[in-house]
Amino acid sequence: MTQKKLQSNAPQYNSLAKYVPILLVVFALALRLWGITWALPDKTRFYSYHVDESVVVGHALDVNPLAGRLDPNFYNYGSLTLLLDGLVIHAGRAAGLIDANAADVRPGGLALPTATELLAARLLSALLGAGTVGFVYGTGHLLYGRTAGILAGTAYAVAPLAVQHAHFATVDAGAVFWIAGSLYFAARFASFLSPPAPTSPAPPELGARGLKKLARFLFLAGVFAGLAAAAKYNGGLVMLAGIAAWWLTKPRKPVPLALLLAGTALGFLVGCPGIVLNPSAVIRDVSFEAQHVSSGHGAVFTDTLPGFIYHIVFNLRWGLTMPLLIVCLISIGVAAVRRRPGDAILAAFALPYYLLIGLAAVKFSRYTLPLFPPLFLLVGAAWEGWRNTRTQTAFRALAVCGGISALGFSVALNQTMVRIDPRDEAAAYIRSLPTVRSVGFAAGPWYFSPTLNPYLAHPFPPVVAQLAAQNEPLRLIPSVRYNPDGQPERDENGFLRATEWTILPQALDPDAITFGELHYNDWLRIRHADAATYLKATNKSHPNHKNFTNPVTLFGLPVVPVYAVPGEQWFGLPRQAMPHDMLYTNSSVSVWTR
Repeated sequence: MTQKKLQSNAPQYNSLAKYVPILLVVFALALRLWGITWALPDKTRFYSYHVDESVVVGHALDVNPLAGRLDPNFYNYGSLTLLLDGLVIHAGRAAGLIDANAADVRPGGLALPTATELLAARLLSALLGAGTVGFVYGTGHLLYGRTAGILAGTAYAVAPLAVQHAHFATVDAGAVFWIAGSLYFAARFASFLSPPAPTSPAPPELGARGLKKLARFLFLAGVFAGLAAAAKYNGGLVMLAGIAAWWLTKPRKPVPLALLLAGTALGFLVGCPGIVLNPSAVIRDVSFEAQHVSSGHGAVFTDTLPGFIYHIVFNLRWGLTMPLLIVCLISIGVAAVRRRPGDAILAAFALPYYLLIGLAAVKFSRYTLPLFPPLFLLVGAAWEGWRNTRTQTAFRALAVCGGISALGFSVALNQTMVRIDPRDEAAAYIRSLPTVRSVGFAAGPWYFSPTLNPYLAHPFPPVVAQLAAQNEPLRLIPSVRYNPDGQPERDENGFLRATEWTILPQALDPDAITFGELHYNDWLRIRHADAATYLKATNKSHPNHKNFTNPVTLFGLPVVPVYAVPGEQWFGLPRQAMPHDMLYTNSSVSVWTR
């Protein structure tokens, strides 16, 4: 009786199971749409608080695939994201859904996106981020079975760093989408080599004719690898996963490999036609980025651990949450022991990519995002196959806890995006003080400063300093070098010479001074002597301090504590122990007055 009942329920289960990937994608999209209107431009702020958004969308406005304009003359990243943003924005304009600024509104030479243009680009990031879940599910299903696919897709859907950065109109969410697509098609090719689960039947032997039919999957893996490189150059390393899938084939024929390489070249050319249209600009900007990642990013990564360690103990600790990170590390160990063909395919991409970002001096947490699909696929693979039942149960319990913690942290991060930003709060507070007629800055002003001028989050600091110095009626005194007569110094291009932690001449002593966490956090972490001297002097002249924070909380409980440490190191400045690029949405501000 029981056996018959189970058999009768099997078709119903299978019919429901096909909706699982769709439900996962919808769930992931919901998390990525919650708070997506964060810090959109308005009359008080012309730019997003995430400066990379303004750069990406500003340059995207200069291209229009519908009109054949494909060269943004900007290649710090591949141009694919810019082309897609431009396509969506110009199509939206044509449909009357997106408004635009006048074509000649280009502060600092960069087009100024409207709120609807920026929102359209963010929506595209959110869609690509959610779509990645579908590819991750499909890859897990092919390599390790349906359960593995569900677990891997769910993990990517709730991973905090992936959820947060899919809110931004930047290149990162899209790059992971193309990487995940390439892994999926490599898995389609490889799924004919070995069964996805120990209980699955062995695949049939494939002759030369069968391999030729399967070669189209390697071609598509190559196309997606090329598109990944066209979104973010190092994403092209995912082509190595396709090469690994080809290497595992028997017989090993040259045609599938040739199609993989051809697909990669085609995908990159389609996504980054500047390699043909404007090769000198590509070389110029790629050289700049290579120099940047090898030399550092100001104080942000000074005196931090080597990238190989830093990405694990700090970036992934916050990007995944500690429980989910532990699960991923255990799963890597399990894969090293079991050594399935699918593990080798994932490792062919993940290990070289990890080596590349581990060697770099710039260690943003978002650089780890391409590792998320391989990590979560290994988690799904480790769900089953344990010899010891108790060990398997313990691993599964830890994996569930990891998923819950990741979801909770993602929700908490999303909540910061729907609350008033500390920079807006601080600006309103300063304007409410009748005795404050001038404001100074420890650095900048820039995107980490109170919104006292609509242009303060412009992505180019020299432009911001020029515009800030002209602000009226509230006088803004940018942190630049001054001559003995009180006049600001200028460089050979006519821009004000920026400086940090420099005490202003007495004649320019402002009524209030502001500090932004995204600036001061790392300078004080390394106990910079000039910063300590500046704070000590400013504390005497401006003893009244007011902090503005937007803490990461869940159900009213702190998820990331805000520390306000008194004493001569911090002087009560609030800080949060999160990666720099996870603080864009809730950077603290402190206002000091006389």
